[in-house]
Amino acid sequence: MPKYIGNRFGSIVPISPGAASPAIYDIHDQYYIVSQGKWGDVLYNTATGGSTQQYDLSGNRYKSHTFTSPGTFSITEIGVHNTIDVMVVAGGGGGGYSHGGGGGAGGYRTHSFPAVVGDLEVIIGEGGEGGTNPSRQGKQGENSSFGSDPAGSQQVRIVATGGGGGGTYPNPGSGQPGGSGGGGGGGANGEDSGNTVGSPDPLSPSVQGYPGGESPGNTAHGSGGGGAGAAGQDATGGRDSQPSAQGGAGLSNTYATGNTTYYAGGGGGGTWGNVSPRAGGQGGGGAGGPETNPSQGGDGTANTGGGGGGGGAGNPPRGGNGGTGVVICRYRVHPS
Repeated sequence: MPKYIGNRFGSIVPISPGAASPAIYDIHDQYYIVSQGKWGDVLYNTATGGSTQQYDLSGNRYKSHTFTSPGTFSITEIGVHNTIDVMVVAGGGGGGYSHGGGGGAGGYRTHSFPAVVGDLEVIIGEGGEGGTNPSRQGKQGENSSFGSDPAGSQQVRIVATGGGGGGTYPNPGSGQPGGSGGGGGGGANGEDSGNTVGSPDPLSPSVQGYPGGESPGNTAHGSGGGGAGAAGQDATGGRDSQPSAQGGAGLSNTYATGNTTYYAGGGGGGTWGNVSPRAGGQGGGGAGGPETNPSQGGDGTANTGGGGGGGGAGNPPRGGNGGTGVVICRYRVHPS
């Protein structure tokens, strides 16, 4: 005799993808429903946008969305496991022109929030240009952001500030402020580092990086740009002396693939004389330039927010460009 359950007649109800309605299901459909995580309440979020990847980490399966250019993160379905994790990294600052300070890393921000159906705007900051003649000082990187301004239905707004540009010999010698500050340029007058600034978004804490290093009086070399995890190193010594002016280290994150990746390292300081170039900070910071002809600092790595390396004392010198920023979102999905 037919049974009546959930406004349906019959002992077997074929199904299609989606949440299961009240009814009687055969064993094959029951297996399908459970395997898709659709029995009863929807368990996991659904979203689109960016470049996607799934991976397993700490007993959970995640789906990530990586944005290397502006776009939209669209949340189309909310699950019981509704948390979205987001990392936002701004563009790195450019390195200084000659004996140049390293560019500061782009600001680094992370935040988790409960999802709401809707669209979130994603902006990716460009890296700042390295110092050239006549501007000389490295340019500040551009901001990256996630969410609307002011915060819309999602009630989330995350902003990372672009890294500060590196200073140069003889002036403007001081590094610029930014998400992480630029390093000071080398020279006889002594040059200050660029300070870090707090994020303009409403989230707490607002810290997003560290200051650049300083180049004290009679120091021939540029100092390191600040990173998301550490300050840039101060420069020391005169021409042909070994400087200690590496870029500040960045921070690690697993959101993209489940593997540890570093972001937002500061640029290394440029050198004067027969000395080794200074390394950029872990997380995409460009190396400082040597005294060669030409004498260019290394560029920050794309999509890490790394600062550009300071230019060396050769001819012509040039600061390295800052690396572009990145935004990565992730959330739990049904185990495979």
